[in-house]
Amino acid sequence: MKLCICVDKKNGMTFGGRRQSQDFLQRAEMLSMIGKKRLWVSQYSSSLFDVSENIIVDDEFPTKVGDDDYCFVEDVMIDIKLCDTVVLYKWNRLYPSDRVFCDNLDILGFKRTSKREFVGHSHEKITEEIYRKVN
Repeated sequence: MKLCICVDKKNGMTFGGRRQSQDFLQRAEMLSMIGKKRLWVSQYSSSLFDVSENIIVDDEFPTKVGDDDYCFVEDVMIDIKLCDTVVLYKWNRLYPSDRVFCDNLDILGFKRTSKREFVGHSHEKITEEIYRKVN
């Protein structure tokens, strides 16, 4: 499974059960990277996407995602041990947060394989970092 997640400068994900921020250019970049592969999202996240053949809305997706599938996570936690790839989209800001993503993927057996920055719509800088599990 390949995990896609948006975090702030301190890996914050949500505050009060709601997303901290969103950026449609970040989603466009993510969908471009995914291509024709399947992307699983929860009902909560579904409003961010145009439902298509490869975007699957299912609140039970953590138990259904295939090895080559991607999942976009905002409101659920995924067991990181089930992932072979983690794609972090880092906002260039610090937001209030009450749910935080793990802050050290290296300890969990992942290695960063790429890092790039791009301009978003509502964020002047978004950093994409891709981590792959090291065998």
